[in-house]
Amino acid sequence: MLMSEYAFPTPYFRKAGYAFWAVLLAMSVVFFRERVLFLDAGFQVFKMVNESAPQIYHYRFSTLLVQWLPWLAFSLGAPLKWIMILYSASYVLFFGAIYHLIAGRLKNEYLGWALLLLFTLLALDSFYFVQSEFYIGLALLLLAYAWLLRHPELPVRQTFPVCLVLFVFIVFSHKMTAIPFAFLWLFFLLREPRLRHKKYGAVLLLFIALAAFKSAFFTNWYEAAKGAAFTDNLRRFFPDYTQIPALKISLQRFLSDYPIFPLSLFLVTAFYLFAHKTGRIPRPAFARTKCALIWGFSALQICLYALADPDSPYRFYAEINYLPLTLFVAVPLLFDAGKMMGTKTLAGIGALLLFRLFIIAQNHAPYEQRIDWMRRQFTLAHTHHTNRLLMRQQDVPMNRLIQHWAIPYNSLLLSAMEHPDSAKTIFIHEDFDQYKRKDLLEEEGWFLTPFHHQNMPADQMNTRYFRLGNTGKYRLVSPVE
Repeated sequence: MLMSEYAFPTPYFRKAGYAFWAVLLAMSVVFFRERVLFLDAGFQVFKMVNESAPQIYHYRFSTLLVQWLPWLAFSLGAPLKWIMILYSASYVLFFGAIYHLIAGRLKNEYLGWALLLLFTLLALDSFYFVQSEFYIGLALLLLAYAWLLRHPELPVRQTFPVCLVLFVFIVFSHKMTAIPFAFLWLFFLLREPRLRHKKYGAVLLLFIALAAFKSAFFTNWYEAAKGAAFTDNLRRFFPDYTQIPALKISLQRFLSDYPIFPLSLFLVTAFYLFAHKTGRIPRPAFARTKCALIWGFSALQICLYALADPDSPYRFYAEINYLPLTLFVAVPLLFDAGKMMGTKTLAGIGALLLFRLFIIAQNHAPYEQRIDWMRRQFTLAHTHHTNRLLMRQQDVPMNRLIQHWAIPYNSLLLSAMEHPDSAKTIFIHEDFDQYKRKDLLEEEGWFLTPFHHQNMPADQMNTRYFRLGNTGKYRLVSPVE
């Protein structure tokens, strides 16, 4: 029956999925400071609260799907701490809801577990780097394919309106969603004879048309700059692309930080080679083709990331680009080996996920240390009789802060969470003599950031949450270790 075609032999596996999402939800609450007070998340929470509006950047309006809950809390006058908690939790709640739609409503437990593996199998930093619309796009992508597999005949009046809505959100979330979309389209073309008809091809054309439309009419300065850098790197490393540093760095990371990926890659390869000989999977003639598909798209994903970020200085950013690799190994294994998995195998996968959750929780330490460093600097505010601190980049531990551009926002949220009157801010810069609004460093009552066009007088801030005061200057200080 169609309802059980993509189900595991035991219903407990689907139910266990809900339990794992519950654990992730609890972790998102426990580690809300580490998640929200890191780079973009803190920046967007500040902007949402200060401007009294949800935040959309680079036309990636899919972020509204996770912002509505903290926005509702803000609209109801909730304390800053609870807005931050709900901002952190809203991502896991959204992904858990997608899991329910996929595994519960559309009866596709394999894609439901692919979603769960997507956010756990390779996750170290991505759990703490909350704000990436790519996550949302990948989750919606799995939902779209769950719909297609639920209705393989693809009735036009139902399927294409659903696909249109989902594809618009997916395409506008991140351009790199095109790679996993293409992989899944080809994989299911090979696996599902019922999808080998013109309407399935029309689904592909619809996605391509929307992606082209978005690229032509909704590419802002940020994405244009990324595209230009990518093109420059194509020329820079031509013809020997093996010299791109990020390729070697990625290999080192797969061996040290993400060994589960090469292990999974060789496992799925061995499975398909064995299946080709024994014929134990549907349409075994395609076993080698699927194997080539997995290796090809894995190499493509890694190479595209290397060209986009050839020096790969930040693991958290690289990890975002590694996440689709999980789908390239997990989806084939789940769909072609799912029916063969006995209770012991399923229990082993469950144990692996528990271990992964433990590893993710353990990795909170560097993000907690970042917060502890900001707290220690707040003691300087009393010493220097100010709530505005300036620090030179060369004086601060950048290996701990990772990036400093968001520290003014992160430190403001951290301090104001106790009480609006306790608000403090730390501004770190490479060279204050070269700061474009150097004149403001000597004036009272300002909130300054690396983005000089976003500087503002304190009286323009939402004083319900942030009370820096209209008096008080920035003081250049040496950081506390």
